[in-house]
Amino acid sequence: DGWPLATEPFKQLAIETKHQRADLPIPPFDIAGAMMVKDVAPTELAKLRLLNGAHMALGVMGRLLGETHADTALRRPEIKAFVQMFMDEAEQTLRHESGMDLKAYRKVLLDRMANPYIHDELTRLARNGSEKVKTRFLSPLRDAYAHETEREYIMYALASWVRYVAHANDDRSMKADHNGSYFVDDPKAYDTGLIEMARDLGDDATALLSIQGLWDGMENNPEFVKEFRLAYEQVSGYHPVPAGLDRQPKP
Repeated sequence: DGWPLATEPFKQLAIETKHQRADLPIPPFDIAGAMMVKDVAPTELAKLRLLNGAHMALGVMGRLLGETHADTALRRPEIKAFVQMFMDEAEQTLRHESGMDLKAYRKVLLDRMANPYIHDELTRLARNGSEKVKTRFLSPLRDAYAHETEREYIMYALASWVRYVAHANDDRSMKADHNGSYFVDDPKAYDTGLIEMARDLGDDATALLSIQGLWDGMENNPEFVKEFRLAYEQVSGYHPVPAGLDRQPKP
């Protein structure tokens, strides 16, 4: 109706063409900025790991370090470096058949997260983690093991998520932080007993691997168990980033 709509200057739409009928021409959606791709799966995976995965990593890391919003959290060099390193590792797990310029895509994503006019709440970025952890962290970790790529920061994000839910409010109806506990918007984590178990872990998270269906089979990988355990020990010591930040984010 011509009424102005305030929104951020970003859009992303990928349209799969491999099942398009030969007798029906494809409308020129690309004129409006849509990506016309034969297979949408690589594009979807890039979004899940670089956008959604980095969102969740920023959400839990930022909350553990006392931040409440994405833009203010990213003003802290150690948090920004962590998110960039997470993206570095996530990108290594991706196929490049999407045709996307992943370097440019990552810059756009970081700029969006740091936009002070959006001022996105970290609680929102971290919500429903028990339903999202497979696609955000475990799936890229599985590929990182399969292809022997770097995974330290993805693992640390996973351990940070566990530490985050361990600080959830006792009362799930409480929608704000209270007395050192967090408002964790994750009903499934309460229903499955994840939050209660996480609170009793101490510095060793391996007991949590007994929760059926949560770890997507990764609990059967001895290397994963060892690295997850070490990462959680670090998180429990409140190191803001993995010790020995010996790699630098890609420019």
